[in-house]
Amino acid sequence: ATAGIALFALGSVLFAAQELVLGRFALLSDHPELTGDMRGAITHIVIVSYLVAAFAYYEQVRDEVTGSLGAAIPAKDRVPPRKGPELALWGLAGVLVAAAASTWLGPGPASYRPADWTPETAWHRVLGLAIGFSCSRLFALIIDESGRFSSLARGLPEIDLLAPERLAPFVRLGMTGALLAIGTVATFGLFLVDVGYLALVGSLLVAALGVGAFALFLPLRGLRERIHRAKQDELRWCRERLHHARDGLRAGRSTGELEELVAWEARIEAVPEWAIDSSTLTRFALYLLIPLGSWAGGALVERMIDSLLD
Repeated sequence: ATAGIALFALGSVLFAAQELVLGRFALLSDHPELTGDMRGAITHIVIVSYLVAAFAYYEQVRDEVTGSLGAAIPAKDRVPPRKGPELALWGLAGVLVAAAASTWLGPGPASYRPADWTPETAWHRVLGLAIGFSCSRLFALIIDESGRFSSLARGLPEIDLLAPERLAPFVRLGMTGALLAIGTVATFGLFLVDVGYLALVGSLLVAALGVGAFALFLPLRGLRERIHRAKQDELRWCRERLHHARDGLRAGRSTGELEELVAWEARIEAVPEWAIDSSTLTRFALYLLIPLGSWAGGALVERMIDSLLD
């Protein structure tokens, strides 16, 4: 969060300094369209700052989750593999997507010839490509780490069926990835003060929902498979003991073990295989409302900016 705030502050100061030096604020009364261009530049700065902070925060949570799992994860898997080059390639792909999206999904034509730029649209074009790079890299990181933790969960050497709270770190990582992915849409929702961006934000919403679903359910899927195996192993042992206890009962030997085993079997069968409860699903559903709040907030910010510029 600190990195994002610092980046936003730096970008805002540089943009304001540019506008002051070039005398752009003095042109607002004769060129009201500049208000929208200035607001768009600030929005681009907000989005880039969020994406940079989100990437760093996800890596931080991933490392904290790994540490909290401790010895449950083999030592060789505690340090994430280096993915810098792969993520950079995804980022470059995102640059191409951003260029295409601004050309075909934006409210108007977007030229990438510097000669066609105004001081404000220069920020739009350059930061738009930076947004494509950062967004694609963030989504790739979330999906890659979610898949890795799914494999880690599936390969856990031991699991305590009576202590589901020890598996909470997997849920935490999934919820963090989902929140950050949907949060990306929330920042883009600031563009919706202009309905011309609806197609762009709608497309991103679909992508973010997909990434958020992967982020939440990939680790849980691996965990579910591991819990299922642990349950089957425990039930297999329990039923073998039940057979022995039943044979003893048939032979006329009275034993209290049979009742204990029946109770234990019922207890193990009741253990949920999905390490997720209704409160987690409710939180995930509430995350989906964040973009709506961002749109409402964007309308409020638009009025505030217009008042300041006026």
